[in-house]
Amino acid sequence: MRSILLASLLTPLLASQAGATPADNDCSLYTPDPYYGSLNWSQVHPGSHSIGQDGIQFADINGDGRADAIAVATDVNGWGMNGNMRITVRLAVTYPEVKFSDTTTVLDLLSSWEAFSMRRIFFVDVNNDTFADAVSILDSQVVVRLNTGGALGAPTAWTSDPFSGSWETFMADVDNDHQADLIAVSSGGGVTVRRSNGAGFDPARPWTGRRQSAVYGTHGTAFADVTGDGRADAIAVRDDGIWVRPAIGTGDSASFAYPEVRWTNTAWWDTYGMYFADLTGDGKADAIMTGPSGVQMRLSTGSAFSVAQTWLTVGVFRGDVTTAFAPVSTLGRADMLMVMFANGAIKGRPNLWSYFGLELCWDV
Repeated sequence: MRSILLASLLTPLLASQAGATPADNDCSLYTPDPYYGSLNWSQVHPGSHSIGQDGIQFADINGDGRADAIAVATDVNGWGMNGNMRITVRLAVTYPEVKFSDTTTVLDLLSSWEAFSMRRIFFVDVNNDTFADAVSILDSQVVVRLNTGGALGAPTAWTSDPFSGSWETFMADVDNDHQADLIAVSSGGGVTVRRSNGAGFDPARPWTGRRQSAVYGTHGTAFADVTGDGRADAIAVRDDGIWVRPAIGTGDSASFAYPEVRWTNTAWWDTYGMYFADLTGDGKADAIMTGPSGVQMRLSTGSAFSVAQTWLTVGVFRGDVTTAFAPVSTLGRADMLMVMFANGAIKGRPNLWSYFGLELCWDV
């Protein structure tokens, strides 16, 4: 029964791939509906390569399990004392074809004060209701707009003091309660965590010891669940390979394990960026490497990254505004998403189990 259902789900997608020609998928042949943000948010250390999103973020706004396209852009009033920034979304749709909706929905407005004092904005689920919420990291505090079911509620302070890392700030679920937590990586590579309790962020606690090695990668730092236990682990991409410190312990004893473990036996990085996302639907984030020659991946075994596989060698290998990996065409398995600066096109390459499919325009 499962094989019949799977075949019925895949047949339209595979047919559209098989029958497509390069001309069918050339975004330059369409009149694009540009969609990108005025502000670029990037999980990037100075001089390193991209981990995460830049310009457009992809997260599940309506709770259907598929990543939607979210932008923070200048309001029609423009900048100034009365200027605002809009948080807008284009929902992922799958019928009659996989794409992002033609309709741009305004989720909320950021005041000019909030926009100017913002260090970072995330779209993650902080209260375990399956809807991505908006989390603003401000100079003075952390403000959350809870998602009420496809719309954002009023901004509420979840901390009374500032919280961010001098190197970088991340958000991921470190304790498997399905609520994204705040993670700060500071000078020296020390990591501090403020866990979400569903209505606020708990006091900060160190998750690495003073005498332990830094959680920092010269080619990227990330927090993603690579072991499959539901908790985000600390990942550092360095010249000699990918190093992992799994999240361990509970309560006040929780931390990132020490010593760190090398998950690849050789150097594995490239110039376009390193990403970590679940490509197979097994609940473990896999390693993805993008560069001038294509896209490769290494599946997570739960204790290491397996032998490298090539998933893409022809076409465009990155977006010049955003490159991301998130599930859109199929639940649970990340597709490749690229946002282009020249025309604002969102290009998608569907995950076809062992490779990324033809480049398609998902915003027309």
